[in-house]
Amino acid sequence: APFVGNMERIGPGDDGYSLALVMQYLQEHGHDEALVALELSTGVQWSKEVLELSGVLDTAIWEHVQSTLTKDLAQMELTDDQSQILAIAGDGNFINKQQEVKTNLHEGNVLSVSFGYAPNSTLIATGSADRTLKVIDGESNNVLARFPHKSPVIAVRFNPVFQSIVASGSMDGSINIFDVQQNTVLQTMNDNLKYVVNLTWSSNGLWLVSASHDHTVGIYRTTGFPSGKLELVERITYPANVDAIDISSTNVLCIGHRETNYLQFIDLNTMEKTQLNMNAKLDDHVSFSAMCVTWHPDGEHILVSTDRDRLIIYRRNSSQPLRNFWGAPNDQFSNPKSLWDPSGKYVYSTGQDHKIYVWEVANQSLVAKLEGHSANVRDICMHPRHHVLATASFDKSLRLWNKS
Repeated sequence: APFVGNMERIGPGDDGYSLALVMQYLQEHGHDEALVALELSTGVQWSKEVLELSGVLDTAIWEHVQSTLTKDLAQMELTDDQSQILAIAGDGNFINKQQEVKTNLHEGNVLSVSFGYAPNSTLIATGSADRTLKVIDGESNNVLARFPHKSPVIAVRFNPVFQSIVASGSMDGSINIFDVQQNTVLQTMNDNLKYVVNLTWSSNGLWLVSASHDHTVGIYRTTGFPSGKLELVERITYPANVDAIDISSTNVLCIGHRETNYLQFIDLNTMEKTQLNMNAKLDDHVSFSAMCVTWHPDGEHILVSTDRDRLIIYRRNSSQPLRNFWGAPNDQFSNPKSLWDPSGKYVYSTGQDHKIYVWEVANQSLVAKLEGHSANVRDICMHPRHHVLATASFDKSLRLWNKS
């Protein structure tokens, strides 16, 4: 039993190195019965001290996948002019450093963040487990408005057109509409039985869509604010929790829910419904779920964050993955958030290791990891006019990031 009691580390080329890698993999992934069987069949008992680093085989597998994908990408000919936009090489202009840490905004975890859309706006809205929505001046950190809720505030979103309007979604299932300028509650909707985990406005500011863990999507429309009210147009029930929603620049709603291999689309202009099989072979095997969906500015490509350590870019009308991004750890217990850089040349995603990952779209390469948070990152948001990223975390902080 050469590993037992052996405190000398081994490396590539040493006897038993390959066996040690396999045993480490089995132990770190909880395959205890398989590890015992391997020990019995080889006569070698595993000792974790023999390898200096953890996750060695995981790293090797991931590097091989990245290499294979890069080769496949080099051979891929995107003849569709609309997909050529993904092939535009990055110029190095991506967010890569921490600009500011804002603490003491809330007594509880910061669960959601949204930037104001008004010209030269410095407004930032945050929702928290302390049951409050706060709007601050991002430069002075002064609290300009504070709206108490009955339960934790999971989602906050500024309206892109009616710029003093902000919506919130809460753990009690309620949706609230606030006028920040008037410091008033305009409307409260109680259509959901469980958490409202996501909200998204249309680019014209007239549609609001909610995603809930009561398995529903709520579609609301207004004639405008502050005089108009949001009216429920349709409430759709799906077989599992809904986490992922986003509306394109052409008013097409994309929906992803757990335990399915399909993305759902609803054209809000006509209410026509279609779906996309995320499996390239068009089978119905569910190997991952869409946890976050984000439209490219062109309204044709969609970034999908999954619960299997992978992000994928699709065309709206094609099941063929156009890009795959690996490296950010996110499993079935995760709640990843992702978005596009305004240039469309980079994408950003949270990971369960509390980091923000940045990839170049053209070649799928991981170009940066943003480190600073000490707990899960619950939400990310890009400023609508400035190249600034905001992240909200369970470490009770709000962090702003920009380019060095």
